[in-house]
Amino acid sequence: MVATISLGVGAVRVYSRIVDLQQRVSSVETIAKDDGRLDLKQIGVELTGAQRDIAELRLEIGWLLPVAGRLSWMPRFGHDLAAVPALFDVAESVIAAASLTFEGLSPVTGALNGETLEGSTGSLTERIIGPLDANRSLFEQAESRLDAAAEMRSSIDTANLSERLTALITRVDKLLPLMRLAIDGGLVLPDLLGANGARSYLVVAQNEDELRPTGGFISAAGRLTVDHGKLMELEFQDSYQVDDLSKEYPEPPLPLKTYMLSGVWLFRDANWSPDFPTSAQQLAYFYTYGRGQRVDGVIALDQEMVSLLVRALSPLDIDGSDAVVTGDNLLSFMRAAWGPSQGESTAVWFPARKDFIGKLTKAMQSKVMSGGKVNWASLGRAVYSALRERHLLIFVAGPRLKKTIAELGWDGALSHADGDYLMVVDANVGFTKANAAIHQAFKYQVAVAADLSITASLEAAYRHQGNAKSEPCRQKVPDYGPNVTYESLVDDCLWDYQRLYVPQGSTLRQASRYPVAGLQLLSGRASSGDPEVLPIEQGKGVFATFFAVEPGRERNMSLDYALPASVLKPLGNARWVYRLYWQKQPGTLAPPAQVRLTLPPGAKVESMTVTAMSGANVSRRTVEGRDEVAIEFALAADTVIEIIFRRN
Repeated sequence: MVATISLGVGAVRVYSRIVDLQQRVSSVETIAKDDGRLDLKQIGVELTGAQRDIAELRLEIGWLLPVAGRLSWMPRFGHDLAAVPALFDVAESVIAAASLTFEGLSPVTGALNGETLEGSTGSLTERIIGPLDANRSLFEQAESRLDAAAEMRSSIDTANLSERLTALITRVDKLLPLMRLAIDGGLVLPDLLGANGARSYLVVAQNEDELRPTGGFISAAGRLTVDHGKLMELEFQDSYQVDDLSKEYPEPPLPLKTYMLSGVWLFRDANWSPDFPTSAQQLAYFYTYGRGQRVDGVIALDQEMVSLLVRALSPLDIDGSDAVVTGDNLLSFMRAAWGPSQGESTAVWFPARKDFIGKLTKAMQSKVMSGGKVNWASLGRAVYSALRERHLLIFVAGPRLKKTIAELGWDGALSHADGDYLMVVDANVGFTKANAAIHQAFKYQVAVAADLSITASLEAAYRHQGNAKSEPCRQKVPDYGPNVTYESLVDDCLWDYQRLYVPQGSTLRQASRYPVAGLQLLSGRASSGDPEVLPIEQGKGVFATFFAVEPGRERNMSLDYALPASVLKPLGNARWVYRLYWQKQPGTLAPPAQVRLTLPPGAKVESMTVTAMSGANVSRRTVEGRDEVAIEFALAADTVIEIIFRRN
């Protein structure tokens, strides 16, 4: 009886402290004031209070921790008490990581709030680079503590926990990515901003309305130079102006030659490999070859990245016009700026049609560098989202920085994850902006047979939401005349070269075919629609198909193939693990996706983990005596699914 009462008292104390922690989490979630300034004093108060709460609670119920893990049998509080030891470890590591990060960033956040740092002058980036570089060890310690917290958090199953405890864990889960961003930023920014000498970056603007492997057709390019945080140069130019056509250029990749009749491989088409480090090096080579200027890295961003930034920085005043740009009118502003003015000749309009990119960039740069009214918390979230969702890609040449960015997953490289792998890569090879009107959806089915052989089937739906036409599409180079509009390029046919990246050793069995008549193509040669098996690339098998989608129509592309036996990993005791890494193509938004795994006869699921950015819906059923698991999610970022099953 006495033991039971003691446990009950311990549970009450746990709940009391949980309430305190919930209040502190709420305060940390609102650290940014309405004017965008960061309340440093309040952050310090909350972190100190959280450390005190945890320390006092450990003193009060430290006797409970060694036995709490075996108390799940208790009514009402049992599962919560059983989770207490792991929760303590997570809480202590998270708070320690947050305190170290806060200490490392405190002089920087002071600069963001307009405070003058001792011994520092110049622009915002010039003022923050020194303190960031000096505090590197603090960020490294914070990274270690946060990694430990994430590992311990993964061992906590919230399925049987109380609503209050689950709510607290959920809120902490949402804070972890922001902490990771702050730590990663502290580690990476000094080198990126030239703390150890001037750095120059090639910045490429990609247009996902004309989708290409790394995010979109390259519309413009700029050279960004920074030295000890000082911005030395940033000027954009039309991608067509980068090449020096008095020199010889190599032959293009075969699909560009076949479907677009490209005679040579130029800068604007250099991002043909979906592995961004590969494409980035090709872009850097062409840029140096054409402009005679070397770069230390390549940064690629698409329209969605620009949209995220504008929403965080708006309103923006655009030089030379009365336009005020916000997140709500950005798209209409860019499309209107791209098109010709009433009565403007093609000779005048065409060379200047992308000038708005430079003007928009300067407006954002001015807002950030001047220390004006900026909501830094919103800006940080925008950058983090863009990196995670592959709307912003970074490649650098320096070995240390290159390794760090790769480990963070910001370099856009094809993943080398073990197990099953899937990446759908689309390339618009038709001179249109039709991807803006395409709605995608994916269904991926995997079946494990009794002998553990594995087959896979991908269904990719492409629905063109444009206006149906009475005549079939004809591929053509756009006539940039006085009547051209951006909308007319969107409301045109999609000519798609699709590549499917799969585990090496996969064998194509069958695929859908959509032939295209020769009269519809620039070359005049008909396409059979037959799939191709391409050479191994970056350790991946590759299947390719060319097809067209007309406005108002839908194409359902399907490929069936056998996966190699190495996809399944034995765990011993008749247990096996199936792991899928589904990599998202840069430039795409969040198409709906479904994964369906059918287990061999007699096999049962033991555990399942789904790492999807926006969550996932999981269902299970039995079909003809075989267990089947279905997982539905939005492919907003790379998604990992791991299922452990046991065979009877």
